[in-house]
Amino acid sequence: MHDLMSLGDVARLAGVQRPVVSVWRSRFKTGPNAFPPPTTGGPDLHQPGQRSGARRPFFDRTAVAEWLRETGHGHNVEAELDSPAFSIARVVETPMGKDRLLALLALRAVTGEDVGGRSADELLGLADGCRLATDLFPDACTLFDGDAETLELASLADELSDAAFSTARAADRVVEERVRVSREPPLIDRAAQSWFASLIAQLLVSQATDTSSLVLHADGAMACTLALAASEQVPEHASVTYRFEGDQALASRRQAATRELWIGPAGNAEEVADGQTSRGNSRATTSTVRIVDLASTAALTDLESAFERPPGDVLLILGAASLLTAALATPSETAQRAALLRTGRVRAVVALPEGIDPRAPRRRLAMWLVSTAQDDQDADRRWTSLADLRGRAISLRLDSADAAALASDLLAVSGGTGALRSRAFTYLRPASLPLVLARRGALTESAEELSHAARPVELAPSQAASTASRLAELADAVRRRSGEAELLRTVELAPETAPAALPSATLGRLRTDGHVRLVQGTRLVVPIRSDRRAGHSPSAIESSGTTVLGLAELLGEMRPGSRRVDPFDLASEHPRSRLTEPGDVVFATSPRPLALVDSDGYSVVEAPARILRINESDSAGLLPRALALEITQQAPDGTDWMQWRVRRAVPKARPLLERTLETANAARAALEAALASLAEWEKLATAGITGGMLTDASLPEAEGIEQDHLSRGAKPLAGTDISNTERNEAR
Repeated sequence: MHDLMSLGDVARLAGVQRPVVSVWRSRFKTGPNAFPPPTTGGPDLHQPGQRSGARRPFFDRTAVAEWLRETGHGHNVEAELDSPAFSIARVVETPMGKDRLLALLALRAVTGEDVGGRSADELLGLADGCRLATDLFPDACTLFDGDAETLELASLADELSDAAFSTARAADRVVEERVRVSREPPLIDRAAQSWFASLIAQLLVSQATDTSSLVLHADGAMACTLALAASEQVPEHASVTYRFEGDQALASRRQAATRELWIGPAGNAEEVADGQTSRGNSRATTSTVRIVDLASTAALTDLESAFERPPGDVLLILGAASLLTAALATPSETAQRAALLRTGRVRAVVALPEGIDPRAPRRRLAMWLVSTAQDDQDADRRWTSLADLRGRAISLRLDSADAAALASDLLAVSGGTGALRSRAFTYLRPASLPLVLARRGALTESAEELSHAARPVELAPSQAASTASRLAELADAVRRRSGEAELLRTVELAPETAPAALPSATLGRLRTDGHVRLVQGTRLVVPIRSDRRAGHSPSAIESSGTTVLGLAELLGEMRPGSRRVDPFDLASEHPRSRLTEPGDVVFATSPRPLALVDSDGYSVVEAPARILRINESDSAGLLPRALALEITQQAPDGTDWMQWRVRRAVPKARPLLERTLETANAARAALEAALASLAEWEKLATAGITGGMLTDASLPEAEGIEQDHLSRGAKPLAGTDISNTERNEAR
C-alpha cells in the first residue's frame, strides 16, 4: 500500500503540475519509454464521493521513479531518493495510519536503530525497553499488532528517514502530508506560528540562570504545535525539558522524540522537578514557561485553573477574545475575571489580529502574559500593560517587524513593573489596573481614557509654518488649474500660537461611551426608481419619494438623490426601517471604508451600508464631515469599523473645521459640475462632428471637410463645382 502513488503524488515528486503527468501518460502510452501503467492489485482504491465504479489510478512508486530517471522528465534529479517521501499519502489518509508511522519514526529516533525487517514481537520489545516508553508508546500493542501492514510501515519509516536525511524531517513530512490529504486547515497560521515560536523561545531563554533548569510546558493542541515550533529557535546550549498535555499531546511527544528533544512526563510541579534528576540537575530550581491553549473553550474556570502555578513560572494564555478581553455578558463573569486581574500577575493583555486560527478565520483571539514572580506592587497601585492589534495594517499577518517589537515589549514586562517606569514601549500601553477594571467595554480599550480636555501639542514652530505654507500653495494650484479665481478664498489658515488637541479614539470606544450611535441599514425589497447616473442633473421623476443611500452612492456610481422609493411602499414592506437625520454619516466597510454625510436627512439607507449618528449633546469633538473624511482615510483592509481610530477637534477649533470642510465641499461641487459639463460637451461634440453637423469655425467654410470627403470617394458637398475628370478620379 505504501508503494502506491497517485497522479498528484507523481506530479509533486517530479516537480511539475498535475496535467503534465496526464500528458505523459497519453503521449507515452506505448514504446520503449512507456509511462508505467496503473497498478491492478492492492487495496480497494475507490474514493468517497466518486461515482459508482470510478477509481483513481495509482502507480508503483519504484516504477515511476525509474521512469523519471531514465527519461529525464520532470525537474527533480533525485526523484528515486525522494520517492518514499511522496508515497505516504495513502498511509496518512486515516489518523491511525499517521499515528502508526509517526510512532515508528519516534521509536527509530529514540533507540537509534532501524525498525524495518523486524517482527511484531521485536518491535514491541524495542518499544518497551526504550526511554519514556509509557509516555511515547502507551498504545504499543495496538500500534505494533503484527499485521503485514505494520511491518510494511516499519520498512517505510526507514526509507522515509533516509529520503528526508533525518528522522525529524521525516516526522514533519508525515504531519504535513496528513494536513494536505485530510484537507483540514492547520491549527495556526504559518506566519503567526513563526512569531509565537520566536516569542516563546525568547521567554524561555530569558528565564535561564546558572542554577535553573528550563521546562516548556504546552497544554492544548495549538500550544503543542507552538512548543514544537519554538524548539527550533531555542539555542542548542539551553537544556530544556518539553512537556505536552491535552489534545494531540501523544503525537507531539512522538514528534519531539524524532527531534531528539528531552521529553518530560506530564504531571504536577513536583514530578517536573523529579524529572530533572535524570539529567544531573537535582539541585537546580525549575523555571517553567507554560503555554495554555483556550482557543476552543470559553470558560472562566479554565482560566482559574491555569493560574494555579508555582512561583517563578511564566504563563502564556491563548484564548478567545470573548473570554480574555471583550466585555462579558453577565456581572458575575465580569467579577470573576476581575478577581484574576486583581492578583497582579497579568502583566500584559493583547488583542490579536484576525486570521491566526485558519479553522475559524474570523474568530478573534487574545493573549494574556501571566508571571508568578513576586512584585512590589501595592494593591491599590497595580498596573498592567495593554495592546490592541485588531484592525492594524498587519490584518491577517504578523510581519517580522511588528512581531519583534511586541515580543520585546512583552519580555520587558514579564519580570515586574520596573520596566513601566524606564522603557518606551512600541505597542504595550501601561494602564492603571483599577481604571481598567472600572471602564466599560473591552479591556484593551481602557488603556487610554477618553478625555474631553485638550492636551498641549509639542510642535516645532517650523512644522506649523510649513503646513500653512503648503496649504496656501495647494489652494493657489487649485485656482490656477481650474480657472476659478474664488475657490478656497473664504478660509486662510495660519499657525496656532498655543496648539492643543484631543487624543484620537476608536469608534468602538466612542460608541461604548455614548458619543456615537450605530443604526443598521435596511435590506430593501421595494422597487427603487432611478434614471440618472453620477454627474448628471436630476429629473422630474426624482423629485418625489424617499431618497435611497447605499453602496452605489458611496462608491460614486450614483448621485445621492437619484434613487428613490415610494414612501407608502417603504412603510408597508419595511415598517421598522429607520430614516436618517440631518448630519448622519452613512458608511460601509466593504469593498473599502466608505462614507458620506446626509446633510438633508430623511433618507433610507440600503444595507449593507449603515448609519453613524453623532450625539449632539455630547459629541466628544466629532463633526459629521470630519468623521466621514476620517473613515474614507482608513486602511483599505480595515473592515472592523469598531477599531477605526478617528481624530477629534477641540471646542474652539470646531467652527473653523466645519467652515474649512464646507469650503472644500463647495469647491469640489464646483469642480464636479465643471467636469460634468465637460463630459456632456465631449459627448455632443463627438456626435455633431461624426454626424456631419459641425465643422471647425477657424477654417474657411467647408474647405477641410470637403477635401476629406473627396479623399474617401464621398459625394461632394452641395454648392461645390468640380469637373467630370476630377469626379471620375475621385471615384
